[in-house]
Amino acid sequence: MPAPTAITRSARQAGSNADGYVRTTVYLAAVLFLVGISGHFRVRAARLGLIGIGGVILAFSCVLLILAPKPPV
Repeated sequence: MPAPTAITRSARQAGSNADGYVRTTVYLAAVLFLVGISGHFRVRAARLGLIGIGGVILAFSCVLLILAPKPPV
């Protein structure tokens, strides 16, 4: 098997970056889902719990976006 070239390494890194962005997008979609369904519960504690979990996931997603590699300018 030939040694990986610079282009191969660059392509693998780009794929890894893309996976990270997709994962963060899924986390943000989960936040929208949790906050959206929280309004359907009659129990106030359940609503607040779902919103709280959504807030934690949102904060985690924001940290991931801040730490994610930025596109070249």
